[in-house]
Formats: sequence, structure tokens, C-alpha cells
Amino acid sequence: MRSAAVVSLFALLASIENCASGHRAQPASGGAAEEVREAAFVEEPPRMLVEFPPEYPPELRADGIEGRVTFRVVLDTAGVPELSTFRIVSSPSLELSDAVRVAVAKWRYTPARVNGRAVRVMIDQSIDFHARNRARNRLPPS
Repeated sequence: MRSAAVVSLFALLASIENCASGHRAQPASGGAAEEVREAAFVEEPPRMLVEFPPEYPPELRADGIEGRVTFRVVLDTAGVPELSTFRIVSSPSLELSDAVRVAVAKWRYTPARVNGRAVRVMIDQSIDFHARNRARNRLPPS
């Protein structure tokens, strides 16, 4: 009975691995993951296409908690944020950071390009939360 459970467990793990491997980024030729470039070093930087402002947590707004959330994220070659790379650089509140993370998942950009080819790119952005206003996206100067 125990060996059957172990075999079933291995089969389940193999099934999960096969499923997960279909969702990994495709490696570039040569077997290495495709290079991530800094936005300042691409010929055509990404431009925002779809932006959903982060939802300001009502309890934080009511308490007057505000500030700037700065984050980094890699955009894939289609201009979609790779959430596994999302990192908070600075934030006044964990709740504001979470609100930004949820919003960024819905954002879409034009792909960054080098020599006319779409490339993965790391971007830095900030979102300002003001208790009296909506959250406002602050793009770095181009």
C-alpha cells in the first residue's frame, strides 16, 4: 500500500512539473534565459498602453496614510509585466505596495525594442498616493 502511495506521489509531482514547465519563459538560443535590459539602454523604450490605477485602501486614505511606492519589474517581449520579477524599492506601507502589485498585473506596454527586435526590459516606476486624490503614476523622465 505504501509503495503505491509513493508511486502516486511521484506521478503527481511529474504531472505538476510538466504543467509548470509549459509556463516558463522560453530560453533564447544557446540555452540561456533571454537577457534583461535596462530601459535607459534600449532604442525604443516601452510605452504604457493599458493602465489601471491602484485601488487606494479606504482605511489608509481615512487615516491619511500616503506616500510614494517605487517598484521595479521586467516587461516581457510582448510588453506584459513578469510578476515574478516585481520588487518594491520603497513604500510607506505594505498595503499600498500590495495595491500597486495588483494594479501592475493588469498593465500592458508596447514592447521595448533593440534593432527592431522586441526585448525584455527592466523598468522603474513610482506611484504617488495622496489621501485627498487618486493614486497617480509617475513615469521616470525619458
